[in-house]
Amino acid sequence: MLKKIFLNWQLLLFIFIVCIFFSQFFLNGKIPISADTIVGMYHPYRDRVWDNFIHGVPFKNFLITDAVRQQYPWRFFSMEMIRNFQIPLWNPYNFSGTPLLGNFQSAVFNPINFLLVVLPFYWGWGLQVFLQVFLAGIFMYFWLNNLRLDRISCLFGSLTFVFSGFFVSWLEWNTLLQTGMYLPLILLAKDKIIDLICSCKQNALWFINRKIFFWFFVLIMAETFSFFSGHLQTFFYVILLSVIYLLAKLIFLKSHLYKINKHIQLFSAAGILVFLLCSIQLFPTIEFIFNSARSFDQPTGFRNDWFLPWQHLIQLLAPDFFGNPATLNYFGVWNYGEFVSYVGIIPLMLAIIAIVCIRDKKTIFFTAVCFLSFVFALPNFISYLPYKLGIPFVSTTQPSRLLFISDFSLAVLAAFGFDYLLKAKKYKFLLIISFIFFLLYTCLWTVYPKLIAEEVNVLIAKRNLYLPIFVLAAGSVISLLIVYSNTHKYKHVKLLAVLLLLFVLVFDLMRFGLKFNTFSKKEWLFPSTAALEFLKKQEKPFRILSLDSRILPPNFSLLYHLETIEGYDPLYILRYGEYWAAVKRNRPDISSFNFNRIITPQIYSSPFIDILNVKYIFSLSELNQPDLKLVFTEGQTRVYQNLNAFPRVFMVGNVILTKNKQDVVEKLFEFKDKLDRYAIIEGVDYPWISEGGDRAAAEIIKYEAQKVVVKTKSDKEKFLVLGDIYYPGWKASIDGKKTRILPTDFILRGIFVPAGDHTVEFSYEPKSFYLGLATSILGMVIIFIWGISAWIQKK
Repeated sequence: MLKKIFLNWQLLLFIFIVCIFFSQFFLNGKIPISADTIVGMYHPYRDRVWDNFIHGVPFKNFLITDAVRQQYPWRFFSMEMIRNFQIPLWNPYNFSGTPLLGNFQSAVFNPINFLLVVLPFYWGWGLQVFLQVFLAGIFMYFWLNNLRLDRISCLFGSLTFVFSGFFVSWLEWNTLLQTGMYLPLILLAKDKIIDLICSCKQNALWFINRKIFFWFFVLIMAETFSFFSGHLQTFFYVILLSVIYLLAKLIFLKSHLYKINKHIQLFSAAGILVFLLCSIQLFPTIEFIFNSARSFDQPTGFRNDWFLPWQHLIQLLAPDFFGNPATLNYFGVWNYGEFVSYVGIIPLMLAIIAIVCIRDKKTIFFTAVCFLSFVFALPNFISYLPYKLGIPFVSTTQPSRLLFISDFSLAVLAAFGFDYLLKAKKYKFLLIISFIFFLLYTCLWTVYPKLIAEEVNVLIAKRNLYLPIFVLAAGSVISLLIVYSNTHKYKHVKLLAVLLLLFVLVFDLMRFGLKFNTFSKKEWLFPSTAALEFLKKQEKPFRILSLDSRILPPNFSLLYHLETIEGYDPLYILRYGEYWAAVKRNRPDISSFNFNRIITPQIYSSPFIDILNVKYIFSLSELNQPDLKLVFTEGQTRVYQNLNAFPRVFMVGNVILTKNKQDVVEKLFEFKDKLDRYAIIEGVDYPWISEGGDRAAAEIIKYEAQKVVVKTKSDKEKFLVLGDIYYPGWKASIDGKKTRILPTDFILRGIFVPAGDHTVEFSYEPKSFYLGLATSILGMVIIFIWGISAWIQKK
């Protein structure tokens, strides 16, 4: 493969173009992540002056903050644990404790994470973002080349794919694209395996043929790495499309039934082995999903912000017709990043040419895939069916993200169309399609603006039509020149025209990508401030709380090893969501709720806050409460100490037994002012109660992410309450002997401790992980034995 890279100038040109796109990273050291929003949008960072911006750091795009609010913190903490030779299973810093491996987007086992371990983290992160584009394009190039396309057509398709709307809008997340980039490699591996099996002689040991095993191994690794890259929905689309592609290939395969059986056997084995290898991540994720609020934290499936609005198909022709969040003039429906499907004017035109002019099976297949992806992404009775029927997993996904499949299919069709253009000798088809496109732009210029209410938005829409119209005009003229050179056999003219068309394509897509995305100074990436340093010096453990969404958003605290009750994650523990639903309502009501994946209680005077060991509270306004003490200020940011905060661990002499969680929450509100003396437990029939002021003390002597050690002293048997979240997989022992952890006070952990001096240890040892580990090892052993067998086989 390396030899091919150096011999193909088209591939070298692709690499050069991608490096130009990331030149700010390689030449100026700026990181492809929206760190400018950290210091420009949030306190206490805004209370400092950065680079002489006395009125605050100007930030480019507020829409792409999820990378700094989710993926970067999770990945940072995961790699930190790996450096310390720990398996990153649990995150104690958000949601009062939550699974880390199980949240899936932490992408703990992503093989490219080695960059984050061996390099400074921010540099490794930037290289990961770069590799998403680089590897996706390389894989796309070789797959298209395997389809017998001209190398320039392969380059064209690769550029279209990696600078399409889906890639541009999700570039800095470091999950969706890392998952999706393996799709062309998976398709290439399947094509190679099919060809090799069809050419393989009939014998009993065909399955250990070296070449077949090589591409079999590539297929397994590509699918496994895609799964480990951290985005379940994109992985589902990758596997779905690759399976449909395989079935289509097998249906049209002209071969004997014996060889069809070979394909079925081998690809079934590949699927089983991928399942085995992925189990180490899959089992904890499934466990978390079943214990999460995912089914509650979803709309009905008919919201505009779930489906691609019909009018946003205009973004295929003009990506910024409705404005752009980077220029603060977006007036479209909800989220620009969810709905932009742009692949470039020239690729779209060439994709239409392929659909109209080419009649082979590949073109028909990807035309159908593209059409169906749009059907299920747009709001209509067909796309509503999975949500009405409540199909598992599908009914909790965002249908607009099918644009990944749409853009991929359009990129493939554009490569087909470009390949057709390089050989075409007739002008008629090109003139007709160009005329239709100009007619569409005329309608956008004259008719659609009449439907836009505000005049300023009409101006935005029209202004953002200038460049697409220019690109269309330039692309049409250059395409006609290519056809002309084909007719008259002007090779040099044709080469010049092809390069000009590539230049216009790159100019269009690179402008689109750079406009939306941010490259930030590394000094702005989670810097320290006086308020944060103050908290880091306080005796731990304790938790913090922000009373304003402009202060230290959820998950930021993880970078500073500060624990908080807040969190932002598509998956969070169901009990935790129910707890805050009741607290917010100020009544024992845990019925359906929707925190929109973000839990920020913003309540500071409540026993339900106190019991979670919330010791410090951020505020931008003055709080006049006798139980709050101002202990630090930095600019507008005030830090208050909650004098009523419970210690992280304490012992009580009274327990209240309950039958179910509704009974628990009712008792919780009934005894809310006595939670320092009463523990409300469930799931046990233990006739025990201890009245009186007996001597009892509990002290944490070791507190780590996945282990807590407590020393206890008491005259009588007591009940120990640990102010951390109850979750399956946590184990407890007293002086080395296992004991049962009981759900306490609805969300916490508790155990009965006998009289005397004891050492209590809590440790996170989830069965789901260890079962998954054993299953993954089994898969690796099978592949190893298979590989050795293939290696020793004679040619």
